[in-house]
Amino acid sequence: MAAIVVLPQGTYPAGSRVLGPAAVPTGITGFTLALDRAAWVAGVTLAMTVDLSLDSGVTWNTPPETVAPYPVGLTAEGGVALDKNGVAYTQTTLSTAIPQSASTTRQLRATVVITGGSLTTKGTLTTV
Repeated sequence: MAAIVVLPQGTYPAGSRVLGPAAVPTGITGFTLALDRAAWVAGVTLAMTVDLSLDSGVTWNTPPETVAPYPVGLTAEGGVALDKNGVAYTQTTLSTAIPQSASTTRQLRATVVITGGSLTTKGTLTTV
C-alpha cells in the first residue's frame, strides 16, 4: 500500500476547489483518504465529492452501473468528534473501491467545499 499526501498540511480558506484529475495506476483496486482533524474548529464544515472517469476524463461517473458507487463523498463538521467510548477522532476517512483495475484510462478528481471559516488539515491517500 502506497500513501501519498494529496492535500499538504495547511490552512485552507472557505470556498470550493477541485483537486486533480489524477491518473489511477493499473492494479489499484481502492483507496482510503485520511484527513487530519487535529486543528478543526467548531462551525467549519468540509464536504468532499470524488468522481471517477474510465475514459481519461472525457466523462465522469457514467454510466452509473459501470462506476458504482461513484460519485462518493463525505461531509464532516469541525470541532471535537468523539467515538462511542468518548475518544476523540484524529482523522476523518473515506474509503472506497475503484473498479476496472486493469484499465489504463481511469482518473479520479475531488471537489472540496469548505464553509464556515478556514480549515487547517492535511490529506493522505493510501491505495490498495
